Amino acid sequence: QSLVNNVFDTVARRYDLMNDVMSFGIHRFWKNFFVEKVIQPRSSMSILECAAGSGDVSLRILESWKMKQASRCKLLISDINPSMLETARARFKNSKTAGIEGVETEFEVMNAQEIPEKYCEHFDAYVCAFGMRNMPQLDIALRSAYSVLKRGGAFHCLEFSKVQNPAFRIMYDIYSTHVIPPTGHIFAGSWDSYEYLVK
Repeated sequence: QSLVNNVFDTVARRYDLMNDVMSFGIHRFWKNFFVEKVIQPRSSMSILECAAGSGDVSLRILESWKMKQASRCKLLISDINPSMLETARARFKNSKTAGIEGVETEFEVMNAQEIPEKYCEHFDAYVCAFGMRNMPQLDIALRSAYSVLKRGGAFHCLEFSKVQNPAFRIMYDIYSTHVIPPTGHIFAGSWDSYEYLVK
């Protein structure tokens, strides 16, 4: 866990820029689809996002609520890394979407593997985007995730999978090994951190 914390301490300020560079901006389409077609935010909905990072998925949830004129909504944005959570908090502060009427938004430093008991059966949806891969004890993280859901609640996870197509796998391996780490070094000043993120 300390290794993961060090990685995200290093990349926090340039995290969004690097996501754009590494994915050619495609991550934005993935996240938009994830929010609108999978999570489908609605009125009277309470959502916990764990490993929220820079808060870009949570901000999309807020934007969806705003467009639907939703009310009585609650969003708890959490991350184990204080630097990442501060990045998210600053992003919300500078956003026109933050502070919309009818939506309660909170930030909390939280280990997704040790979610406080006060949140047991508390949320309609648990959300995690590109965060599960960084949790050292995945089985514990999954149990914690399901423990916070109300009866009928939904677990939503956006994550990478292994490349199945052999030709595309070779291309991806070359790109992830020889392009992403040096790009991370140029834009974020950290080769090792992006080498870890690739792995």
